Amino acid sequence: MPGRLEEHRNGTRGAKYLRGRSPFKLEFQAAVGERGAAQRVEYFVKKLTRKDKLDLIAGRRELPGVD
Repeated sequence: MPGRLEEHRNGTRGAKYLRGRSPFKLEFQAAVGERGAAQRVEYFVKKLTRKDKLDLIAGRRELPGVD
């Protein structure tokens, strides 16, 4: 399980909104590289519309800066 998802599940550093809302599943992940790049990608994804997020999950949209 990716570390970020584990942080959300345990409530250690994840968003407070997600605490107690289990179970949830990982719909999309991408290898980004270093932490700073991952945080920028995460911020970008959070700003996307629902339609754009669904397109990302389905593979019809790509993330900038991700190989």
